[in-house]
Amino acid sequence: MTAVVNIFKRTLSAIVLEDDQTVSIRFGILVLCFFSTAIATGFGIYFFIKGMWPLVYAMLIQAPMSVFLFFYCRTNRPEACRVTYLVLCVSVVMIHFLLTHYLGNCGSVAYIAAAILPNHFFPVLQKKYVPILDALLILSINGIFWYGLVQTPVYTGMNLTACRLFIINCALLVCSFELYYNAMGQQLVKARQQARLAQAAREASVDALTGLGNRRMLEDRRQELEQSAQTGTPVCISMLDIDFFKQINDTYGHDVGDQVLVYLANTMHLFFRKSDILVRWGGEEFLIALCQTELRQAEELMERFRLTVQQAPLLLSGHQIHIRLTIGLAMLLPPHRGLDDTVRAADARMYQGKLEGRNRVITLD
Repeated sequence: MTAVVNIFKRTLSAIVLEDDQTVSIRFGILVLCFFSTAIATGFGIYFFIKGMWPLVYAMLIQAPMSVFLFFYCRTNRPEACRVTYLVLCVSVVMIHFLLTHYLGNCGSVAYIAAAILPNHFFPVLQKKYVPILDALLILSINGIFWYGLVQTPVYTGMNLTACRLFIINCALLVCSFELYYNAMGQQLVKARQQARLAQAAREASVDALTGLGNRRMLEDRRQELEQSAQTGTPVCISMLDIDFFKQINDTYGHDVGDQVLVYLANTMHLFFRKSDILVRWGGEEFLIALCQTELRQAEELMERFRLTVQQAPLLLSGHQIHIRLTIGLAMLLPPHRGLDDTVRAADARMYQGKLEGRNRVITLD
């Protein structure tokens, strides 16, 4: 039982996206290999009990071949899935021709119908070959069905009603499982597509160096911020700039300059709340949207942050790099002062602080 569970888990582990549109072809073929192995083993035991030795021998060939194809399909060879699928299709037709020959018309052709499904849910062959294979398999279904009508089965002296019902129900069960797992694969495609889109959206709104948001993040949160301000929840926008950052780059190199930016971003993450929006605005400029914060509270908060950064120099390769910040602050007051106007006002106050000597917080009253 454990071995069967492990094979089942391996089958599911093969579900990977080949691109944004399809599940891995390998998944559909492995499902087919899995069921081919399980059904061949079950039939082999059943035919052994009934003493139908030619069919036992056929199952003894089919079961290990399906196991081999299962592991062969998991290899990275480009032709593995295609070859596995075609071999399975041929073997399914031959096996069920034998079943019809020995047992008569027993409904086993439903297995061939199940073999058609993977190539439609998971495009194994090139599109131009799919109709050809479908036609051959459908002809096989009709041929085997016709043969069952005109051929006198080998085992005529036995009561085969139970045996035929068993085969028919197993065949229908395989079709049902095939449809179920194919449908599950399509659901997985949809879920992973949504996850990829969400991840892409997050990556598009995150600054690669610092891990803070970028301008797109602020744009994405625009409506939220303006609605909060309109309903009476105070929102303040702070613009801050690292003083003499060009000197840091010129003295220590751009790699150290990048480390300063990352250090400042990490400090911001630790200092501010999760509800606040932290954005790298460009270069050494940063924007912070302080939610649920009055202007005077924001001024005190930004002053504490400025002092925190000033009093904790960055140590790199034996050098102490002192970071000084000039900060501009303005309150979002829609409709008189929207988000864009507030950002410009905070930016203007920041440059005013530069003119007044840097390393300070300037507030727009």
